Amino acid sequence: MRKITFILFFFLFQQLMFAQKDQYYHFIKTWNFVKYYHPDLASGKINADSLFLANVEKINSGQNINEIIRQLTGNLNTKFSGSPIIDTQKDILSENQNFDWFQKNKKIDAENKILLNTIYKNRFDYGLLENGKSVSDEKKYPFPKEENLPPVYRLLALAKIQGIVDYLFPHKYLMDKNFDSFYTNLLEEAVKSRPERILKLYLPRQFQNLKTVMH
Repeated sequence: MRKITFILFFFLFQQLMFAQKDQYYHFIKTWNFVKYYHPDLASGKINADSLFLANVEKINSGQNINEIIRQLTGNLNTKFSGSPIIDTQKDILSENQNFDWFQKNKKIDAENKILLNTIYKNRFDYGLLENGKSVSDEKKYPFPKEENLPPVYRLLALAKIQGIVDYLFPHKYLMDKNFDSFYTNLLEEAVKSRPERILKLYLPRQFQNLKTVMH
């Protein structure tokens, strides 16, 4: 009975997700940006996963990208008092980036472009991380391996895949295939698949494809 209830809930959530796949893509793209760059999230003062989980179910098909950006950043501090970081550091988070997704996006208004650029200029200095801490650290969840993850946590896992490649994989722009296109297809197929198909068939195959793309 529990399994039937879960599958029914997942089916309804899945239909809603597919109708809003573009909004989810924009949401994930923006969330990863603030996760890795905003000082409060990157330092761990605010848990990035909590920001994701508190907002992801508020996404609706009527939203545009500007509304999504404001939704994710509306409660964050955007009045920075420190000195902006100058782009002279040879670190992965400044050397491996292309921000055309918002800087050249005509659908994003000037206010939001200024906001995202300001967050980047005042980004967290990862050299200040405590000993033993790493930019790749992720929160662990106590879900049993044999248990089906709730849909929002599956979406969170997919979001983290994008973030890892966008911000931590040093050869993203040397790939034979465009990762953003690959990821868009991954997200679209994942929201269309049944829960057991995602776990047993689709994601393992796509992760193998991802390894091929990344080599």
